[in-house]
Amino acid sequence: MRLWVDIVNSPHVRLFERFLSLFSSDLEEVLVTTRRYGVLPDLVQRLISPILGQRTEILVVGEREADRVGKLKSHLLRILALADLVSEFEPDAAVSKASPELARVAFGLGVPSVIANDNDESAFVCRLSLPQADSIVVPESFPDRVILASGGSLRATRKFRGVFEVAHVLQHFDRGPFEPVRPEDLGVEPGGYVIFRPEPFGASYLTGATRSPQYLREISRRYDVVVIPRGPEDEPLWRREGAKVVSPPVDFLDLASRAAAVVGAGGTMTREAALLGVPAASAFPGREPCVSLELERLGLIYRLSDPVDVQKFLDLAKDRAAWERRARDYIHSAEDPARVLWEEVNRLVERRTA
Repeated sequence: MRLWVDIVNSPHVRLFERFLSLFSSDLEEVLVTTRRYGVLPDLVQRLISPILGQRTEILVVGEREADRVGKLKSHLLRILALADLVSEFEPDAAVSKASPELARVAFGLGVPSVIANDNDESAFVCRLSLPQADSIVVPESFPDRVILASGGSLRATRKFRGVFEVAHVLQHFDRGPFEPVRPEDLGVEPGGYVIFRPEPFGASYLTGATRSPQYLREISRRYDVVVIPRGPEDEPLWRREGAKVVSPPVDFLDLASRAAAVVGAGGTMTREAALLGVPAASAFPGREPCVSLELERLGLIYRLSDPVDVQKFLDLAKDRAAWERRARDYIHSAEDPARVLWEEVNRLVERRTA
């Protein structure tokens, strides 16, 4: 099988690292495309390239802009560039998580596509990708109404038990850290620090006002704070607040495993920590996506609505065994999303050749 994989965001790298680790032996050749967006190209080279060796070509195509006009232009330019590359490669199928460009190019070239998604609040991505997908892979918590409102087909939808971060954590358990992190090198002690992750500046679904500095100050009353910034532009802010700053790329799962807790104003890292069994709290400034709400409902993530809630969360975080038990039970009950994606890719290829 010749497969095209488009990786458009850093959290997606761990998903496709597991996907390709499990099934690379069944692939004849793979075209992996990505884009210039922070540390994304570096992560793809570090985690994906060693899996496939000579059977893959990794190409950086286009970039990600923050403002609306920039996003539109980069989207269109990326489609133009990918159209030539993919038509020359002639894949049997294509797969991505939330890539509107893959959806459009695959549709235009008649290549069967699998589109994964888990952010029901990202309306633009859903509307640009789901209607053109031959298979839509989403968690069970993903609302049918969002698929329908986006123009997607429920008949083409495959729902699975769990969240995509299950694959990230399973890959971490199987492989271990891709780059071990020593807390002592950061000037903190294992169990003596809390990781803070700021909100995703520039995301179209970010609607609330940021209060990240206030959350950080509350945490620092009891623990050292290690911040994983969104980019070099916000590092000075966290340093002024007295935090230890770890510039990506960093093996978050390794660093989080020895933290007292994780507080995230984003999504993916908060959910990854929760599934590791690390006490995790969400300070996301806006409407939470369905997958975070599911983990909150099951007690894997504590919802912070105000900085004053931090102290109660840190008290609850002391019962580490309870958090680990909930995470272990959830992982055991979930499906491996990487295997679900592979099943859908194979189903489309078999249907095309039948």
